[in-house]
Amino acid sequence: MKNKIFYLIVLILTISNGQVNTYSPYSYFGIGQLYHINNTTNISMAGLGVTLLNQYSLNLVNPSSYSSLKQTSFDIGFSSSFLELTKENLNQKNFVSSLSNLSLGFPISEKIGVAFALLPYSRVGYNVVNEDLSNDETGLITSRHTGSGGLNRFLFGVGTQIIKSLSIGINFNYIFGPINRENDIFTQNSNTEFKEINLLTINDGNFDFAMLFTHLINDYNIHIGTTFCPKTTLKGNSSLFQHTYITSGNYESFLDTIMYLDNNAVEMTLPSNYSVGIGVGLKNNWFIGLDYKHTKWDEYHITTEDDNNYLHNQNQFIVGGWVIPKETDIHNYFNRVKYRFGISYTTGYLNLGDFHESGGGNDILQDLSISTGLALPINKVKSKINLGLRYGLRDSFQSDLNNIKEKYFDIYFSITLNEKWFKKRKIE
Repeated sequence: MKNKIFYLIVLILTISNGQVNTYSPYSYFGIGQLYHINNTTNISMAGLGVTLLNQYSLNLVNPSSYSSLKQTSFDIGFSSSFLELTKENLNQKNFVSSLSNLSLGFPISEKIGVAFALLPYSRVGYNVVNEDLSNDETGLITSRHTGSGGLNRFLFGVGTQIIKSLSIGINFNYIFGPINRENDIFTQNSNTEFKEINLLTINDGNFDFAMLFTHLINDYNIHIGTTFCPKTTLKGNSSLFQHTYITSGNYESFLDTIMYLDNNAVEMTLPSNYSVGIGVGLKNNWFIGLDYKHTKWDEYHITTEDDNNYLHNQNQFIVGGWVIPKETDIHNYFNRVKYRFGISYTTGYLNLGDFHESGGGNDILQDLSISTGLALPINKVKSKINLGLRYGLRDSFQSDLNNIKEKYFDIYFSITLNEKWFKKRKIE
């Protein structure tokens, strides 16, 4: 199994390098469309994870949970997303599919577990065209803004049980990837066009700290968890190329360089965030939890941008859980299936009021989604197939404002394989 996993990782990294992963116009802002822990298990419960604990699968949201691992757990997941954008009478539909997570965790002692994972951190993908007829001399002015790329996260984490009911953990996140943005401007009465290409590349890391407390009251498990990531400055570099050109059919003929800056050192300040959660469950039967996460996006700053006032502190509320009708039922397979569910409400990250002609105001981007999923057991060592569905709306939900409305329907699929890698040999 070890060799198969290694070759699979190399193949997936090669295939997934050039994918278009989103078409959201909101990915124009900040570092793009944000992705938290993106595996099928958590997404099926709307992102719940601060209080989750499982001996046979990874919960990357809270690294304290690694201490409970009893077997090696390998998880590979894919996602497909159907996105519909609407504004007034305009409508656009898109479809994207990509790798959603690749993770591996295993115990190194009875009280210590480690994990590795590759996950998306943010995604950028947009194509926005704006037309303006404000000057009879230049005629119609057309601006086209396109973006691609995004940031990825390679995670290494350790969790340890320090006393019977209390575990702590830490994730080191190496954040890397390019964000490419292009701006084209051309006018109706001139054949000369202007293009600006801005490439930002980040290669640096930060840490997540976590704690998980569990306590048994009668037959009920009470879980209380928290995570914290401090404000971090990540280093990278950027390049800027501005030039003019003329077009002939599908070909561009270069005219003149206006500005060229290459390999400029940049610093990106990612904001601090914390989350707290509480959950209650009956062992191998059901669990329900509540998570709250706060991210201080007013701390975000990047040296290549002068003004980030459009970013707004973000709050996320999640209610989710799972139920297994009867795990020991050998006659009815569907009684052994784990059924997951959840609802999530997020407000913040973008204040769309700063972009209205009326001059701003409070118009905070909001995201409301519902999720469900299944964990289908496939053998006696707790391996499983995970299926997840999520439907959501992204808008300010203010009917008097002319914002772009996003509807999305996501399908998640993953396989979790469990195996004992470390066995004590006995000499008879």
